[in-house]
Amino acid sequence: GSLCENHIKPYFGNTKLSDLRGDAIEGFYSYLKNNTGLSSNSIHHIHKTLRACLNKAVRWGYLTSSPMLNTEPPKRTKTTIKFWQPDEIKEALLLFENTPIKWHVNFALYTGLRLGEVCALKEDCIDFKNRTFKVRETAQRVKGKGIVFKEPKTEESKAEMPLTKECARLLKEKMLENRNNRISNARFYNNDHIGCLSVWEDGTLFDPTYISGMFTDILKAQEKIPQITFHGLRHSCASWLL
Repeated sequence: GSLCENHIKPYFGNTKLSDLRGDAIEGFYSYLKNNTGLSSNSIHHIHKTLRACLNKAVRWGYLTSSPMLNTEPPKRTKTTIKFWQPDEIKEALLLFENTPIKWHVNFALYTGLRLGEVCALKEDCIDFKNRTFKVRETAQRVKGKGIVFKEPKTEESKAEMPLTKECARLLKEKMLENRNNRISNARFYNNDHIGCLSVWEDGTLFDPTYISGMFTDILKAQEKIPQITFHGLRHSCASWLL
């Protein structure tokens, strides 16, 4: 996925499998730590991805043994994800009311969806009659390719989800807003993504990295609500439901 495209391929793209050694792989981890700003957990995830690729190379006969056997994996750090309590959620809904990412924040809080899943949601995934919706894809920014749609992170993410009255209201409002924008801005509207909910007034896709960045910036500009990441909305939803 994006880990291969953004980090593994640019670093090892010109290296032959037979020339890959454990010290080079550990040097790769050091490079990521010192030059990319990635967390130790992200680097560890890259390690697992690289290990899986090289194990498959062994099974397919491209290597006699994996260089990962003599490679020390990067250390992980335990992180505690911060989330909002119900009273803080109510304040947050007001805080993001007049922002471009209002719908993304609200829908994530009401459903617990990941940011990429919210950004990839399409009208044909919604069944208002049976009050359900499905998560079929996730949106990601991939270096050199822009925003791409991929399979969700886990198989469980594809499960049919109940459509509550509040979620149905949010979806209908967003669909109406998009259709009105398509009519008002017909001369310059981007028709490549009709049906996608996460689009700007001109029909272009919202960039998930822009949303997460704006989310962080808005929270930093105030002191009333605790700072959390966009992914913290997923855990805030669980807290709210409990």
